[in-house]
Amino acid sequence: MCFFYNIFISLKQLLTLILLCISFAAGAQAKRQNLRDSLRNALTYAKEDTNMVKLLYKVGYALIDSSPRQTIRYAKQALELAQKLGDTQGMAGVYTTLGLGYSDDGRYFKALKNDKLALAINRQVGDLQNEGGSLCNIGNVYCKLFRLNKALVSFNDAKAVLEEIQYKPFLANTIASTGYLYIKRINYAQAIECFKQAIELYKAADNKHGMAVTYNSLAWVYFEKQRYDEAEDAAVQALTFSRDDEYMQGVKTANKTLDRIHAKRRKK
Repeated sequence: MCFFYNIFISLKQLLTLILLCISFAAGAQAKRQNLRDSLRNALTYAKEDTNMVKLLYKVGYALIDSSPRQTIRYAKQALELAQKLGDTQGMAGVYTTLGLGYSDDGRYFKALKNDKLALAINRQVGDLQNEGGSLCNIGNVYCKLFRLNKALVSFNDAKAVLEEIQYKPFLANTIASTGYLYIKRINYAQAIECFKQAIELYKAADNKHGMAVTYNSLAWVYFEKQRYDEAEDAAVQALTFSRDDEYMQGVKTANKTLDRIHAKRRKK
């Protein structure tokens, strides 16, 4: 009984962190809006071909942070066209986008169904990069469903595929996601190791957004462990990379952590 009660309290504390940090989509709000506008304008002139399939699901993906239901709507249009054209690889991208949209909309079983369809196509065509991405997406959905053993299997499978081809962006995402899994298991030592590994991979890929998100996560864990000096160092790094990336939510999160650290020190 006490075990489940402690998990409930920890998860309540973790909710804000997980909602803020689980996404690895790029950039500041203005950049995202420009991307959406550009893609929508391109759709106006697009022919009904495989390029239009890509445009439709890319528009959907660009909308995922603000309106997952719009993501789903555009992805369904893309799926209808991809099926009409017999565009197998396009369908893999569509199913991936649908999986992300349903996941962000809280419809996890539909997300799993689409992620698994994407995985099957990626394996069929020998696309190891996107096979690893699909496995990571499946792991993230299992995490949201609190099926942590299944999530860990998916993350480990993704890691094996992505290490084989040395594709660092997806590998970093996978290892960072594994860190969030260990947070849910209240295994902070493992979470710290995952976040450190992910940061090194993000550095190698020059992914400032990934570094900002993961440093914020690392700072949060150090804070919970009362390792305030390390928490402060990580939060300062998060603040730097968030500003470089014009990632305003990252700036707010880092500043909030720094405020909490300073408040704790004043009480001593």
